Amino acid sequence: MSRTPRPWPRFALALQSGELTTPDLLEQMRTTVGFDRYGLGLEKRRTLCGVVWGHPGSLPGYTTHTYTDSAGTRTLSILVSTTFGIDEREAAAAYDELLRGAVCAMFDEPVPNS
Repeated sequence: MSRTPRPWPRFALALQSGELTTPDLLEQMRTTVGFDRYGLGLEKRRTLCGVVWGHPGSLPGYTTHTYTDSAGTRTLSILVSTTFGIDEREAAAAYDELLRGAVCAMFDEPVPNS
């Protein structure tokens, strides 16, 4: 098991580009249910700069997300330490702003005003 996030983007790119599975299986993973956000192991995130696919993870002390574009050519990983004593809504808003900026940078787009 890796102690750094370095392998996460490699795995995400290989999965989303079709290197690790067949197109049919990847399509099944991207078929979302419920709130049109979750597929088989993948989360679909719509942002103002584009759609990304990935999966979150967390352990006490930090949370992580790795997202890849639909073509499987660009990826990003976010590792955030848990902040105790901050209102959950404030933390969620700050994370959403961080994610928006990271996705826009990934797509070489300017960050739109929130």
